[in-house]
Amino acid sequence: MDVKLLYVSKTGFTKQYAAYIADKLKLQAIEYKKGDFLRKSDNVIFCSFVFGGNITELTDIRNEVDQKNIRVLACGIVPPSSEVINQLAKENHFDAEQIYYVPGGLDYSKLNFLKKIILKMVKGSLEKKVLRSADEEETLRRLNVGGSFVDFSYCDALIKDYLNER
Repeated sequence: MDVKLLYVSKTGFTKQYAAYIADKLKLQAIEYKKGDFLRKSDNVIFCSFVFGGNITELTDIRNEVDQKNIRVLACGIVPPSSEVINQLAKENHFDAEQIYYVPGGLDYSKLNFLKKIILKMVKGSLEKKVLRSADEEETLRRLNVGGSFVDFSYCDALIKDYLNER
């Protein structure tokens, strides 16, 4: 089974995951550009970042490739959980079985003004909550300290599934 490993990365954390997966699966990680020549029948591992519940560029990939042939590695700031995966599946109109969520990071210096404002609003909203869940506390901590939360062990399931499908 030929597979294309494509990624979209704004701050470099998703690119780190794509490079790791490429190394483990002996694939080439290619930065996705809208309009890349993909076929409906291509098999794709698509690594992208999450912002506001949206998996960046997933709609474009889905328009080019048959959805059943896509595996998504979604990289975000909130701690990984099945609830996060289910929410991403719902918001992105995608099968939860095809989404693998990994913790990314936060580098404010690489974000545009609008994204900084949005994250400041999210942070303010979390700070105002009287009772926060453990995941909300961790998200707030990550928003405050920034940095990398990359953990390649979260790629193991995707790698295993890929190898089992071959």
